[in-house]
Amino acid sequence: MRHRRFLAILPLLVGVFALFAATSYLIIRDFRATSAIAIYREPNEPARLSIPSIGLDAPVVASGFEPDSRKPAVPDTEVGWFTESSALGQAGVVFLVGHNNTIFGSLPQVKIGDHLTITPFSDIMREETFEVYSITTEPRTTLNMNQVLSAQNYDFELVLMTCAGEPDPNLSTYTHRLIIRARRI
Repeated sequence: MRHRRFLAILPLLVGVFALFAATSYLIIRDFRATSAIAIYREPNEPARLSIPSIGLDAPVVASGFEPDSRKPAVPDTEVGWFTESSALGQAGVVFLVGHNNTIFGSLPQVKIGDHLTITPFSDIMREETFEVYSITTEPRTTLNMNQVLSAQNYDFELVLMTCAGEPDPNLSTYTHRLIIRARRI
């Protein structure tokens, strides 16, 4: 008799166990995802870009390469920090990209001598200010990304890049790239 009662409630017990297991999995998975985000946000990652001369104060998000490409991915409406470049406080180039029809729409108005400030992800590090020293427009077809990502004149540089020139409807991009270089001050 006891055996039959146990067999009768066995499906219910299995269901409760399955529900418990599924709930535990989701909680652990969500915790891991949240922890992964926190782990991969280094204190010296750029979190905000400010360019007072054009009224820009925007968040910066980490971005890498486009899928199956060696071309930097550009976020749709945010400033992207290319994770293959330097972070704040590291010698080399902090490389930021943005679209010319969204976040970097006013970038062509930046002038030599303008100041740009980057706020790090963590308040452990101080924000860094840069001064624009070079503004160039280069054809997309001859652009040397190794040169763009290399410090040219100073140990600590900030490089901003966006599309410029005429639209190229065949490639859904523009013919040139606007490149602004700034030195840390």
